Amino acid sequence: MLLPALEAHLGAEQLQQRGASTSYDANFTNALVAFDRRVRAVWAGTTLHDATQQLQLNLRRDDYSDVGAATTGLAAYGYQLTPSWRVSAQYSTAFRAPSFNDLYFPFFGNPQLAPERARSVEGGVRYAAGETSARLAVYRTRTRDLIVFDTASNMAQNIASVRIDGAELALGTRVLEWRVDINIDASRPIDETTRQRLVRRAPYRASLGIERAFGPIDVGASVTHVAARYDNDINTFARTRLDPYTLLRATFAYRLGDCRLTLRVENLADERYQLVNGYNTQRRGAFAGAEIRI
Repeated sequence: MLLPALEAHLGAEQLQQRGASTSYDANFTNALVAFDRRVRAVWAGTTLHDATQQLQLNLRRDDYSDVGAATTGLAAYGYQLTPSWRVSAQYSTAFRAPSFNDLYFPFFGNPQLAPERARSVEGGVRYAAGETSARLAVYRTRTRDLIVFDTASNMAQNIASVRIDGAELALGTRVLEWRVDINIDASRPIDETTRQRLVRRAPYRASLGIERAFGPIDVGASVTHVAARYDNDINTFARTRLDPYTLLRATFAYRLGDCRLTLRVENLADERYQLVNGYNTQRRGAFAGAEIRI
């Protein structure tokens, strides 16, 4: 009988941030405003696994001098049903401190911000055989005091409670020498106070990518579609709709000894779209480069 393998790690770190900037002077008198933050963190984790099972446990403690302390962790379990099928489940918590800009930048910062705290649960199933793989995961995340920029008040704010339910599907295989990958992500992020969907978050996005090698030449292409989202109008602050968009990308690479020449074209169809109401995004662009292995 084989004993399960055990891996463990333990660590600690300290971060000290000090600085000063005239940008934080709310009265615009060019006064130098100082800021200071000390972060102490310790963490430990362990993974126990054998031929069919894996258990992972992580624990972390962060102590911020300005926004308080938090303990977060992760517990995950996976079971290999057959050589091709695997199921998994995990529970985790998270903590995010507001940045100095979130807190203090004139007219935009909010010194009353609370840090974000979240908890998530996820279940998944995976299939892998040869060059074919598939994975489906469903999750729910609850976030307290989500930090967002509120256009109506023109400053960072906390959303008291947010729930995100979602699912991710990934498929990959090889068809006639072409590598094909498909990804679909659907989610429903809801402000539990207003019952409205969070702004700038699409209900779903899907992508298809293909690539193939022809001797020293690699070619590839991908298409990504993002569904319509909501945002706040840049002038009236009323809720408005951002149109869906589809982006095409093409890639080409040529290997010549230790050198690799690359060419990438983004937004091949020259799609016009917005990620934020009132702000246009980059149109078609080409990027060339060279990589040299030393």
